[in-house]
Amino acid sequence: MAITFDDGYLDNYVHAFPVLREFGLRATLFAVTGWVSDGPARKISDDVVLPDHRGCKAAISAGQPDEVILRWSEIETMQAEAVIEVHSHTHTHSRWDKLISDQTERQNALAEDLTNSRINLQKRLGLTDSHLCWPQGYFDDDYVSVALSCGFKYLYTTRRRMNYHNSPATRIGRIDTRDKGAGWLVPRLNLYTTPVLGDVYCHLRGDR
Repeated sequence: MAITFDDGYLDNYVHAFPVLREFGLRATLFAVTGWVSDGPARKISDDVVLPDHRGCKAAISAGQPDEVILRWSEIETMQAEAVIEVHSHTHTHSRWDKLISDQTERQNALAEDLTNSRINLQKRLGLTDSHLCWPQGYFDDDYVSVALSCGFKYLYTTRRRMNYHNSPATRIGRIDTRDKGAGWLVPRLNLYTTPVLGDVYCHLRGDR
């Protein structure tokens, strides 16, 4: 079982990092490298009030990602304590399928996006990344082909799916727990850690 965070929001550092450290847990952070800024690590405090998801998206749209997104220094701090492992969530978090209709142009834009993400992770963290999480969980055969050509091997989705040792590495399933409480999460963890029940649940939900 793995804990993952998408986008690289500041609350991962302010709130999640101390909890993970306290309980000796590790998590994977999929960062949008184009949103990550320079600057000193900010103070961790329970008194810090951060915007909700909608507020974070508004700040990014307004060209103010540093207000809600991690800095490289904060990522480095979490990595140094072996609490967070960082991988790619692209460089721009763009849905190219919605922005460009021409297939060739779309593939080129995606390839540039993924390449820039890998370059930034290599430059800032010394990471030659092979793990990629799709923005909004969207992918198609073209997306997968481009990602593989850019050097990624492990592709993460938001589709409910049981992951086995022989499952395709290009379609790794995850459970989206955003805005869900323990009463929702615990029963589903029980389902997904029981192979037969998990497979039946995924089949019924049509998410296989």
